[in-house]
Amino acid sequence: QNNWLCLERTIMGNEFNLFLFDTNTGSRRLLINNANSIENYAFHALCWSADNNVIYLERIEFDTGYEHEGIYSYDLSSGKLVPLAISKKYMSTPLISPDRKQFTYTVTSDQERELIHGVADKLMVYNKTLYQPTFCHPFL
Repeated sequence: QNNWLCLERTIMGNEFNLFLFDTNTGSRRLLINNANSIENYAFHALCWSADNNVIYLERIEFDTGYEHEGIYSYDLSSGKLVPLAISKKYMSTPLISPDRKQFTYTVTSDQERELIHGVADKLMVYNKTLYQPTFCHPFL
């Protein structure tokens, strides 16, 4: 409850800092920035996992329509960033279930993913216990 994940970025350009802020002490710990990120990408926080030492992040490209470029787990102890095996055609930021064991997200069945004008026509579930995507439901 006292730890917050905060994204700090420049108004123009790609400089960013993702840090952990402790509201009790006012201290902040840098997690990821331009120096240790994937080139040309930043990360913003999605949520905490059921394990309080693991957070989930979404990879984004600033100032473009490419906001949904991958979901990653980040271990606060080791600093290890691991991509999750979700569909490359995902169209929306995943939502985590109340028990924090699954993500739901939308995907497109189109040949190529078009984030700005494309259509999300399937709902997927990513079960973090099984670490695999599962087809859930086509939209009617």
